[in-house]
Amino acid sequence: MWRSRMPFALTACALMLVWAPTAFAQDVAEAPLAVGVVAPHFEIKTLEGTPVKLSDWHGKVVVLDFFMTSYKGTAAHLQVTETLATKYAAAGLKVLSISLQPGETGPAMTKSFVDEHEIAHPVAADPAQKIARIYGVYVPLPAVFVIGRDGKITFYQEGSKEGAATKLEQAIATALGTAVPAGTETAEEQPPPEETAEATAEEEPVCHCFKQKEE
Repeated sequence: MWRSRMPFALTACALMLVWAPTAFAQDVAEAPLAVGVVAPHFEIKTLEGTPVKLSDWHGKVVVLDFFMTSYKGTAAHLQVTETLATKYAAAGLKVLSISLQPGETGPAMTKSFVDEHEIAHPVAADPAQKIARIYGVYVPLPAVFVIGRDGKITFYQEGSKEGAATKLEQAIATALGTAVPAGTETAEEQPPPEETAEATAEEEPVCHCFKQKEE
């Protein structure tokens, strides 16, 4: 049993060394950062080890997408994000999805999930929620920020609600100064039909290691 677990354990340890984010000891936000606030700087590495600095994307429109693989609907949400990343790349859009899956195995779980669903845009892991805290990200997830060319937040959205994908695309197009292409629609974040009945009966998981938003 111990030997059979070694490959996964070694992979998890390797990824723990790769992603280690830096949030520069900034203040913890008690609520999601508001529109108009300058987005806090951070550095992180993607699951493949590529360094990402928010400051390197200054002058670009940036989407920061915080998620957990354990939430139902995450696969559909990441597919929407993937579609938007591809659709608006030529217009100057940068997209970074950040997994908040906790624990030493969080990065490895995220890597497996991303590979399974063929997500190509940059994905990083923040299992200690260091970056999430400075952006005031709490449940519900996903939590998505759009950052304008001037470095200020232009849009925030949380949860997978009806119409969320359309609103996000409109916010991206507005920040880019372009129109949503006529006759095109971004698929809404709906689970596959065979999962719908089961998903309806389930409640969103509550992660006790992740700070819950106070009502």
